[in-house]
Amino acid sequence: MSRDVKVSNIHLNSEENALRNTKKGKIIISKYKDRKAVFFIKDNRLEGFDLFDPEKDRTGLIYVGRVQNIDRNNGSVFVEIQKGEICYMSLKEGDLPLVLNRKNDGRILLSDEIIVKIERERIKTKLPFITCNIEYTDDLFVFKTGVKSSTFHYSKKLSEEEKNRFDFSMIQKMLEEFEYPVDLTIRTACREYSNDEILSRLRKSFVKLLTTLRESSHKTLFSCLNQGDIISVSIRNKINSISFGAFDEIIVENNKDHELYTRAFLTSENGVNAEKQPKIRLYDDKDLSLNSLYGLDSKAESILKRQIWLKSGGNIVIDQLEALTVIDVNSAKTEGKQPVDDLNREAASEALRQIRLRNISGIIIIDFINYKDKKQRAEFIEYLKAISKKDPSGICFKDLTALDLAEFTRKKSGPSIKEIYFRSEDRS
Repeated sequence: MSRDVKVSNIHLNSEENALRNTKKGKIIISKYKDRKAVFFIKDNRLEGFDLFDPEKDRTGLIYVGRVQNIDRNNGSVFVEIQKGEICYMSLKEGDLPLVLNRKNDGRILLSDEIIVKIERERIKTKLPFITCNIEYTDDLFVFKTGVKSSTFHYSKKLSEEEKNRFDFSMIQKMLEEFEYPVDLTIRTACREYSNDEILSRLRKSFVKLLTTLRESSHKTLFSCLNQGDIISVSIRNKINSISFGAFDEIIVENNKDHELYTRAFLTSENGVNAEKQPKIRLYDDKDLSLNSLYGLDSKAESILKRQIWLKSGGNIVIDQLEALTVIDVNSAKTEGKQPVDDLNREAASEALRQIRLRNISGIIIIDFINYKDKKQRAEFIEYLKAISKKDPSGICFKDLTALDLAEFTRKKSGPSIKEIYFRSEDRS
């Protein structure tokens, strides 16, 4: 086979080069250092990454558990999710687990069988952390169960004009008539549909959710309710995130994975919008590995690096600490030739991308290059607000201090890539 294109010291023929550089997004299920990894690639650029613990990280899996102990003074509940395995849950105001073995009456009692989701696996002596807030998502709506009363709200990215197009009273009526209390979010993608289309889709989504919840009530104690394995769950969540756009195929490299993910995704009830349904393709080129074709190892390694170089010659240095994450912006090779505002904007964009890729959460401080021009500084603050609002990972910009330290927060959605990687290293 002749190779007429050279990329990263690998000669590719025209067909292989077209595959590698396609503008259609691809989800690649492979390995990184003996760990199962999922790469979300678009224009040969990493848009998402998930790394899975070889010891079977169960973050995101949903179980029928049994209440073993309750500390009502601080809202702590201890739940057995498998025989002999106790997890910790902290009940927030407004939380109420969905009880399966008796009528829901607003209380939580010992021996109640409830639906819970693993938020964080065991870390050293800390018990696995679980929540009763279970989210069921599709491309237009997010339903959250485990709440005391039904409410609904809109995505922050929808304008007031867009919100006013929807029939508030009809949505409220559907919520009131639904059999279980749920928190409903109208997602940004709804702006592409008329009010009638939204109401029609919402009715169908309520029917599907009701079927799911009723089926859950018949599951036995310690059952896992998620379809497929944790990798399928993770992929579904990202596909349904409008921010990642359309990925046209999932690429796997062995027959076992091909069978597993074909079964998991090519079913009508898989939780993925039909328009975003990926095809499953088995990559079986014996001459060129999937890793080499897409440069998977180098893409994964870039996420674990402390220092990230920018196109301008500057760089950002990321330090993930226990209490917070600090990101330092440096002019480095620019030698002062790059305008401060250009460098800060480039650094801000890349920093938010790295936060998303690494799944960094909690308090995040970014130390930008200091501004001398007050007008430029004020414009930069507006820029930070704008890119934070557009970012799909839910990062929230708080303030830019007098020392040009930008404060951000991001809600935890499972362990960071660093936590998974080094936890796995410790076990090996």
